Amino acid sequence: MAMREGETLSQVYFTLWLIFTVLFIFISVYIYPILSRFNLTTMKIIKMAFVVSLRHLPSTLLIVLLAAVGVFLVWLSPAFLSLLLLGGVSGYVLIKSFLMERILRRYTPKPAEGEENTTDLWYLE
Repeated sequence: MAMREGETLSQVYFTLWLIFTVLFIFISVYIYPILSRFNLTTMKIIKMAFVVSLRHLPSTLLIVLLAAVGVFLVWLSPAFLSLLLLGGVSGYVLIKSFLMERILRRYTPKPAEGEENTTDLWYLE
């Protein structure tokens, strides 16, 4: 805040802050789905979320964009909050779950031959 606007160091700090914020948002999209699917340590979950978010960048951008649209609509008019609570949030979560299932299925180990599949098959296929 003490730096004057337009200085090079100020622009560098702002750019770094923006990059870290975007990466934080991308990683936070995947933390809980990975936590629910895999048995990993905290650092491995964060690393996997980072790798998955960059590997599947179009899906990550779509998920973040859908959430941003909801936030923007509420900011635009608080009347949209009631519409989002009635069906918008559940619709967003449904779309996100379909995208997450497609992405995380690639990282889920396949059962060995002759081994019974012990995972819950509650996913829509």
